Amino acid sequence: MSTLSQFSPLFAGYAPAVVKHIATGWFIEYYVTNPFTQTLERRKFRLNNLRKRCRTAMEFRVQANTICSQLNMKLANGWNPFTETSNEKPGTLPISAMYEKYFADVEKDLRPDTLRSYKSFSKMLIEWCEKKTSDMLLGDFTDVMAVRFLDEQRQERKWANATFNNNLVSAQAFFTWCVKKKYIEKNPFYGIEKKKKEAKKRTVVNADARAIIRDYFMKHQQGYLLICELVFQSLIRPAEISRLRVSNVDLENKVIRLDGSITKTKYSRNAVLSDELIEILSRNLAGADPDDYLISNGYLPGKEPISTKMYRNTWAKMRKDCHLPDTMQLYSLRDTGIISLFDNGADANTVKGAADHHNLNITSIYCDHVDDNLVEKVRKHSEKF
Repeated sequence: MSTLSQFSPLFAGYAPAVVKHIATGWFIEYYVTNPFTQTLERRKFRLNNLRKRCRTAMEFRVQANTICSQLNMKLANGWNPFTETSNEKPGTLPISAMYEKYFADVEKDLRPDTLRSYKSFSKMLIEWCEKKTSDMLLGDFTDVMAVRFLDEQRQERKWANATFNNNLVSAQAFFTWCVKKKYIEKNPFYGIEKKKKEAKKRTVVNADARAIIRDYFMKHQQGYLLICELVFQSLIRPAEISRLRVSNVDLENKVIRLDGSITKTKYSRNAVLSDELIEILSRNLAGADPDDYLISNGYLPGKEPISTKMYRNTWAKMRKDCHLPDTMQLYSLRDTGIISLFDNGADANTVKGAADHHNLNITSIYCDHVDDNLVEKVRKHSEKF
């Protein structure tokens, strides 16, 4: 059998279409350069329906070869399925090719963390589709497949409800884009309900645990304490920290100004800086460029941000080394900081603003926590009958 390197048209960016037959049926196969990746990729489409319509094998061969000839003429004239938009039949491109179009279109509008999450999901979906049939076409992915995919992945990967919901959002975003661009008529993930939110396991990082954590990072990775302080004292979410620039820091007014473009809620707010944070940032920001990310390599300002995955991995290693519970996450420092505000007498509206909550219902959740000193506090403030 001829190899790809023996096809003379390769210099033009393609290898001719040929009719093939395997156990699952007939198909036409060809190779063409993907302009998004600059690699030669295989494309194919099935001919089983055409074979059923033909009365004889000879009639089928004639029609299949005609299709091949027409396709090769288009390839020779510069046609490329990856760049075709106006004349392609909806649903006839592989899901993998559609994802390339999708990311090329929306990448500039997505936050880095969101883009990373969407690309991770796309890899998962494409791999699942390829196990069912290689080069599954967009139009072949049904609503039944959508349900089966989510059910199988949830069971195999042991997704929590929150993870299930996040992946459902990723799937719906991609297929909604496909509908808007007229590649398909219906979103196969439409109508699938999100799972009920699970109660968050809020492990308070008490003073003893915080002392252990501080001691660990002082010995092993002192710069990481800046992240801990920003989460605990300033109540800035880890993902928001990764987006902060030097220009967001206002040392004169003792705040970090978070624009709505980098916050979870899309609302702007001022995060208060403690005296300790002011001292650390004053030292770190000396000579820094305002456009630099606040935390880069070495936990100092720089051109490239550190990903939240690195934050989590560093925290997880510390937690394991210090034998702290799995429920004590980096985000738990923020929860603890919010609870501390309540314990120190801050009113609900003050806490709501500092924590960047949508409403007081969210803030009130933090009032419902186990207080080890509850008995002592009640006895102290109770009056005699």
